Amino acid sequence: MKAQVGGHAIVLLRPAPQSAELIGAPRAGHGRWPLGIFTDEKTSFGGSNASSFDVCACRHPNCRERRSSPGDQSRLNRVFSEVSSPHHTPPTRMNPEASRLAQRGAEKLAEFILTLADDENGIGEYVRAYIAADDPPAAVEELKTEIALINAGEREYDYRHRRGNLVVQRVAHVLDAIELVILPASTRAAFDLLVEVIESDEQIVNQSGDADLQPTFERVCDMLLAAARSLYPLETKPILERLALADDYGLRQRLKQV
Repeated sequence: MKAQVGGHAIVLLRPAPQSAELIGAPRAGHGRWPLGIFTDEKTSFGGSNASSFDVCACRHPNCRERRSSPGDQSRLNRVFSEVSSPHHTPPTRMNPEASRLAQRGAEKLAEFILTLADDENGIGEYVRAYIAADDPPAAVEELKTEIALINAGEREYDYRHRRGNLVVQRVAHVLDAIELVILPASTRAAFDLLVEVIESDEQIVNQSGDADLQPTFERVCDMLLAAARSLYPLETKPILERLALADDYGLRQRLKQV
């Protein structure tokens, strides 16, 4: 049996080594439990903190049949109180990735989720339905809209157009991640990633069909210039000039204004 005690110590109750010296002879009306307490607290020798003793199974607070020390009795009483409480829920191990996300805080997670609310390919509807979890009728309407779109299908032109928009959205998500995650930690790393995005303009153009790329690349250029202002000009200026000169698709106009 395992329980969290005092908010920090994990206490494990399990059968202790069954020696005659430990168990003793049971008396009438009092069955005995040979138990050990093993906690995550460390002893002065660096080992696990453990106590072994036998206790009366009746668990009466004033029972004289216990043979443990007063300290052991107190600790065991607390354990029994924790585990016997009607409100007790066993501690659960959170998924490591979920634990890392939980540390971000509700406000930052909400901002992140909203960046996906307008996505296509069913993602936006999924996010909006989740947002509407406190309003089930609204969530139902979101999902009805998505089901209707699935049933309606799409023409070849619609498919090509949607595929181009998905490419633009993927680039936008890369920019969101750079802005929300990388930039606060390392301006130089963010600058280098933005340079890579701009240098990928040919591949992005070829995959995006007739989607409008201008707003996305204006955002990339603005983010790059903002990052450059926090770095050494001797390092960033040659890179900005090189990118501006190689503007084969007219998507780097903002860099020429520097």
